[in-house]
Amino acid sequence: MRARRTLIVSRHKIFTREVFAAIPLWIELGASPGDVAAALGTTENSLRVMCSRHKVSLRPAGGFLRSVLAAEHWSVMRREAARRGLTVPQLVGDVMLAVIEDKLFVAVLGDCEDSAGTGDEEQKSCAARL
Repeated sequence: MRARRTLIVSRHKIFTREVFAAIPLWIELGASPGDVAAALGTTENSLRVMCSRHKVSLRPAGGFLRSVLAAEHWSVMRREAARRGLTVPQLVGDVMLAVIEDKLFVAVLGDCEDSAGTGDEEQKSCAARL
């Protein structure tokens, strides 16, 4: 008589509220949907379906940034953001705010010849560099 094999399937729930809340964070930290699926022990297709049903985006918030930055520059931004405890979009926002508040457009972009209509500080900065 042959012994019967029985496949025992785990019944624990993979997709919980906590998991759905964590998925955008994993994506923002650079994990691909495939990475997230593997970490959860499911397939990428299952992950995509479940996220779609629960309106959880698998696209990083920095999608635009990734499209305009070279891969090595994106990596630098991710490292710097992580060092500061920020996401890349938060870091970009902080940098932009500093440029605006401190009137650093000319200093950052280096376009002294176009500084004619700017503030006194920028014109002095250009004159000092020339």
